[in-house]
Amino acid sequence: MQLNISKIGVKIVINSPFLYTNMVSPLKIEDDLSKTPSFWIGDAQKGNEILQGIFNWDEIKELEELEELGLECPWDHKKPSHSWLEYAHSFEWIYDVRATSTSISQERSVDWVEKWLKKYEKVKQPIWRSDIVARRLSSWLANFNYITSNMNKRANDAFIDSISMHIGHLIFTNSHDCTTEQQKLTAKRGLIIGLLASNNKTVDVKFHLNEFYQILEDNLNGDGMNKFRNIPVQVSFAKDAFMVQSMLNKLSINAPDSLNDSIVKILSVLKVFIYSDGSFAHFAGAGGSLHYLKQILNRYARKIYNTTKLEETGFYNVIAGKTQVLFDCSNRSETIYDDAGILSFEMNHAKQRIFANCGYYKNLDTPMYNACKNTAAHNTITVNNYNALSIGNRSRITKVKGSLINDKGWSLLQGSHDGFEKITNSLLKRVIAINENGTEIIGEDSFERLVGIHDITSRFHLHPDVKVSILSSKHEAMLQVGKQGWKFKIEGGKLSLQPSFFVDAQGNSRKTNQLVFETKSISQYVTMRWHISLQ
Repeated sequence: MQLNISKIGVKIVINSPFLYTNMVSPLKIEDDLSKTPSFWIGDAQKGNEILQGIFNWDEIKELEELEELGLECPWDHKKPSHSWLEYAHSFEWIYDVRATSTSISQERSVDWVEKWLKKYEKVKQPIWRSDIVARRLSSWLANFNYITSNMNKRANDAFIDSISMHIGHLIFTNSHDCTTEQQKLTAKRGLIIGLLASNNKTVDVKFHLNEFYQILEDNLNGDGMNKFRNIPVQVSFAKDAFMVQSMLNKLSINAPDSLNDSIVKILSVLKVFIYSDGSFAHFAGAGGSLHYLKQILNRYARKIYNTTKLEETGFYNVIAGKTQVLFDCSNRSETIYDDAGILSFEMNHAKQRIFANCGYYKNLDTPMYNACKNTAAHNTITVNNYNALSIGNRSRITKVKGSLINDKGWSLLQGSHDGFEKITNSLLKRVIAINENGTEIIGEDSFERLVGIHDITSRFHLHPDVKVSILSSKHEAMLQVGKQGWKFKIEGGKLSLQPSFFVDAQGNSRKTNQLVFETKSISQYVTMRWHISLQ
């Protein structure tokens, strides 16, 4: 055992399962554990895939196709990735399996729970990290009757003992083994649900509720975005807050107005990043299925508000006619962010995605995970193929400014950053103007007082559904999106068509194209103008 004392309190790390078991006694549970609400309706299609032994869940793709491994149980996978392992042991997939409404689904779920109880009864990281424990506990409690209805008494008793041990573990660790605020909030969520479900009287649940509210409040900007400018974190916050409020509502316990206000703000931000075709925008780590999030959004539909500016965070959302343009001017100087796509934009029209950043992989163990973070994977500018900021460390901090103004029927998006100042001695400025009908978009990317000769590239990644051809002038391209055509035109420089990729909602990488606008700085002033118009 290691004992660490810091400003945040006492942190205890237990290396001995025997010592842990003697220090963390299972709580005596006499109450009905089935009172926890079933928070979600699962995805039956995913459930059927899981029952077929295809464990590529939650858009986390393994390097080899798992169905070829011949697995009969998730716990048979010998070399899972970290992301895959965490989701497997969260048991959140059980909602999907349950949604198939078949007898085999219940039998399989019970079998996998029983095998887990036998194989993983000893405390071992990372599957016993507090946030994973919280996710597993919440899933078990929300599906308690579904799991236990066909269990024999011995298995049922072991299951309840494990639930009590999970609650005791969360009390004992008090989230000190969590390394991020997202993990801490999830750990608190699981502890609160466990205490309320077991009707435990020995621990003050109000204390943990207040800590939950405080963590949530401390990690939200004034505009409702989390301070890490990360959409997966935002979704996690939304789920945690919704689950706590749902549990309180089920037990007729009044939640403070601040919790409801926080949920509405969180969801209103997320709505900005969800397009009319029902998919996530490719910004700030966003991606994957919206199946569960949509259920929360629907429940709060009347309270969620529309916004065009997340000024504190630095995102601007223009809707003109049937066209939507989302622009990233978020300031990376405050923390470490997941991508270098500064001043990138995406464009949609009439539920058709046209210009889209490449997207994000959830599997941390693949080369594509890092490739998606590069500036070149976004609809923005690179200089000499350098990233606009240092990914994964703070050795090169980039300052960003942005604004949105309306002028004579045009929406003007303006942004700048100093990410290339060290090599060019100049700020990069980008202006995007959209007319009120959304049929014309004019862009300008510029540098002033450059030093040296540089290769400057502005990239425009296309959605896979867009057909494209370069015209004979070599300065124009025609885009075909369904029955509609758009013309893309540049001034100066060279326009070419190059291969690209697009990560879809299922986590698959699809082949697509990108329009690449290139020029070379031969003077102190470089201006790259481009024009998009509906034909």
